[in-house]
Amino acid sequence: MSRPAEKYMRHGVLKVMISGHGGQGVLDLGNFIAYQAVRDGKHVVYTPTYGPETRGGKVRCWVTTAMGEIDSPIAEELDVLLIFNKPSMDFVPQLRPGGLLLYNISIIDRPVQRDDIVALPIACTDLASGLGADLDPAYSKTIDTAKTLNCVMYGGYLAQLGYDQKKALDDTEKTFKHLYEGGKSRYIPMNIAAVKKGFEVMKQHAGR
Repeated sequence: MSRPAEKYMRHGVLKVMISGHGGQGVLDLGNFIAYQAVRDGKHVVYTPTYGPETRGGKVRCWVTTAMGEIDSPIAEELDVLLIFNKPSMDFVPQLRPGGLLLYNISIIDRPVQRDDIVALPIACTDLASGLGADLDPAYSKTIDTAKTLNCVMYGGYLAQLGYDQKKALDDTEKTFKHLYEGGKSRYIPMNIAAVKKGFEVMKQHAGR
């Protein structure tokens, strides 16, 4: 049985790009993927790029993981592409044949013009906004679940790469406890719920 991520890896390397705009959690999502790869015993290179705007500017990041040493941090041909907004669909041609595209169907209405990739929509924005129904009312009233759209995408990514759900959520909780310390720790239950939602929505496509 292959290990998670291997069905999209080539020569022991997985090249992922995440793209969206400021405020969508693109860079945090890159960190989640990088930390999980470290837990899997892989080498990792994380490379962010973003404009000067605090929110709304273009944001991208590359995460390259490998069983051995990594030669280049920037991938010209991608194995996995995670897209949050419509302008980022311009990067679809960089995805190799057979690669994986997950895109935020909540705000992207451009059709995917390729039939040689695995292209799956996931309603990150809508699922995140409706997450309050899955949380304790007293807790959900104090937070904005719409900000968890990157965690929804992360859950979908883990499902598509073949992770066991329980292990994925356990590892995610450890990652969040490392990244969200002090006052930010109050957001961990919300973020874990969002990862679980994305995983469960996307696991129906896991056999593709």
